[in-house]
Amino acid sequence: DPEKQHLGDVTFTHRMANGAGSAQIAAPHLNFAVGKLQPATLSPLLAAFRRAEGSADFEGTVSWIGSRIASGGRLHIAGLNFLTPLGQAHDVKTDLEFTSLLPPTTKSGQALSISRIDWTLPFTGVNLHFGFSTSSVRVDGIQGDFADGHVTLGPFTINPANPGKIDGTLDVSAVSLAALVTASNLGSKIRLEGKVSGHVPFSAGPGGVRILNGHVEANGAGRLSIDPSLWTQGGATSTNAVQGFAYQAMEHLAFDQLNASLNSIAGGRLQVIFHIRGKSAPPKPQQAEVGLMDLINGTALQKPIPLPSGTPIELTLDTSLNF
Repeated sequence: DPEKQHLGDVTFTHRMANGAGSAQIAAPHLNFAVGKLQPATLSPLLAAFRRAEGSADFEGTVSWIGSRIASGGRLHIAGLNFLTPLGQAHDVKTDLEFTSLLPPTTKSGQALSISRIDWTLPFTGVNLHFGFSTSSVRVDGIQGDFADGHVTLGPFTINPANPGKIDGTLDVSAVSLAALVTASNLGSKIRLEGKVSGHVPFSAGPGGVRILNGHVEANGAGRLSIDPSLWTQGGATSTNAVQGFAYQAMEHLAFDQLNASLNSIAGGRLQVIFHIRGKSAPPKPQQAEVGLMDLINGTALQKPIPLPSGTPIELTLDTSLNF
């Protein structure tokens, strides 16, 4: 390597009589460490594997006769850690079979597993199937566990020379709403219990990631609690009974149905429109009590009134997130 450290051995044979020969490559102990050997040192194609730590084994063959060259090899990684755009990837394992080394090309359906990727919410048990050549990288699918559920990224193809736009789909299954909200900056104001599954088409390109007509739906019953101070200035509660009913409906809502549509909008934001059906379920049973004189003099709705337990609620909540 550039530091003159021994990486491997090449056994070279050439027959002058017919111009045939071969090179046997053996690098059984490639040890990566921060500040020392890194994957990008070996090939520009590996530049994405930054701050790598761990070991790998490589063996390969290049053979030729006249102007014809054939090559192949195998890369074995038993446990490698490296930095990704989402965070640190831990315990990466793979056995890559190369059908060509000049240029690098693999068979399709190569498998790679990652024990964990450290993100705001970690991805665990990630499995990737792919193949690549100089003209394309074909991803057959990515699966992993996320927020107590499971996510699957469908097939897509990338042209390394001209990445352009990538179209794909993300399917989620039994993802925990509580985990998502807790990880956001609204965790102190919103509690959302339940799990959702759905289908989210997306496109990614130079302009970022865009989602069109994504849809998720709750797997069953759950609860929604939004602190009224989220809607009011300085944490003050409303003095109007009608506003108070709305705040109470969102503060103690037990839902039977929940679905949401997802679409990218201007400014790099993600619009999420929730449709929720359920009932008011405060911690203690309550009923609405209105004084007779308040009804007579017309002031009944100018004062807070408890929303009765069990009141049916149908809620549409339109919000957008800094995506």
